Amino acid sequence: MILLWTGLAQATCSHADLAALSAAELRVRRNEVFARHGRSFSSADLASHFAAQDWYRADPDYDDARLSDADRACVARVNLHEQPPLWQGEADLDGDGKPDALKVLATDARLGSKDDSACEEGCTATVVVGGHHVDVLFHWTTGAYFGTKTAKVVDIDPSDARKELLIEHRRQDWEDPPYLTDVFVLTSEALNAQRFHGEGYDSGRLEIPGDGRLIQVDDVCPHTDRTTWKLVDWQLVKQGTERTTNPGASHPDFVCAG
Repeated sequence: MILLWTGLAQATCSHADLAALSAAELRVRRNEVFARHGRSFSSADLASHFAAQDWYRADPDYDDARLSDADRACVARVNLHEQPPLWQGEADLDGDGKPDALKVLATDARLGSKDDSACEEGCTATVVVGGHHVDVLFHWTTGAYFGTKTAKVVDIDPSDARKELLIEHRRQDWEDPPYLTDVFVLTSEALNAQRFHGEGYDSGRLEIPGDGRLIQVDDVCPHTDRTTWKLVDWQLVKQGTERTTNPGASHPDFVCAG
């Protein structure tokens, strides 16, 4: 089935619109931007589809120079959605009883690089949840040794109907680097993102005990810090930090790793 679009290109090119489309529908959506300026099509299905639209007029003098900045931005965004996502899933994040489509898109092509150093300063990815999206910086690439990522749906507070999206990633330019974790909370108006950054060697793991709290664990040898955050009004609010010391730290032969 080919989807018929009737709106202007810039009005129907949001991440929310595109996230719901199939591969075939995305192809039509991308080419409609050109069709509205008179481009002819060699693919029989596209030529037939656009010939059936009362607004379409093929122009033998068509040139891509006719495209506006909004047109070009729309084509780039559709192209992004046509690429395999870094991750995708489905879950009811806002508690309305309906599943939300979840996608993480590689806005920056360097995220697919085999070069470990490609994203040392950060590469932009777009996280799309339902009708909302946010851009975040990731420091891993798909070919990096430590450039791993974990995306999963979690339930910080089982007493509400909502769930949260957690994306854990690590910088690839350090040995046993700390964790970087983004937690996404969806409301009816926005997708809120909070980043948690480990403060030490192989630190920053998050624990979710299932009682409305999130606990960040930082191993800052010879200490371990456990910082508690509580989910309040769609935001994680810091409650405090508890520090413990490795019981062997007083021994003269005790050495911190790393």
